[in-house]
Amino acid sequence: MKKIILLFIFMYLTTSSLFAINESEIDSTINKTTDNIIKVVLNKELEKQKKYDLIEKNLSIIFDYNTMAKIVLSKKYKKLSKDMKDRFVLAFTNKLKDSYSSKLDMYKGEPIVISKFKKTKSTRGTITITLKLTGSDVVFIYKLYRKRNTKEWFIYDFVIENISIVQTYRKQFQGFLKTKTMEELIVKLNTKED
Repeated sequence: MKKIILLFIFMYLTTSSLFAINESEIDSTINKTTDNIIKVVLNKELEKQKKYDLIEKNLSIIFDYNTMAKIVLSKKYKKLSKDMKDRFVLAFTNKLKDSYSSKLDMYKGEPIVISKFKKTKSTRGTITITLKLTGSDVVFIYKLYRKRNTKEWFIYDFVIENISIVQTYRKQFQGFLKTKTMEELIVKLNTKED
């Protein structure tokens, strides 16, 4: 379990400024921001909330939450009103942030290795992050895409030990919505867990 939690932490550590950069800048941006964010996380003089705020400040510009929301809701997303789409994206975004922010204190400076950006298609690519733990390596992958007719790259999913976070949420939400409403899903996403 600790391995998985640490991987969630690295989602924060390695992606604070990946929004709207050219392909040639992805590697240097990832490495630079990793160093900067690790300093924040390991700074014992910062209060926990201040650390969260500094990390979360950047989250809204790294992931394409609208695309993630469309993927997790599949065909149901298109049927939603604009207001409901906006509310769902906000609730889903906040859920992701809250779920990982609470685990930042578990990171104690374990080494990581960041691969170079690998283009898998003309508009798709990946970055592999390896967390070096005693006795084992744990790998996770950021999945990126380039927006059509632009040079802007975005993260739209991340895979932890071969499990896609987006696909996991998609299955959960599909199951939930078989018996409950979208309004109930939004309420559930907005409910803070103890």
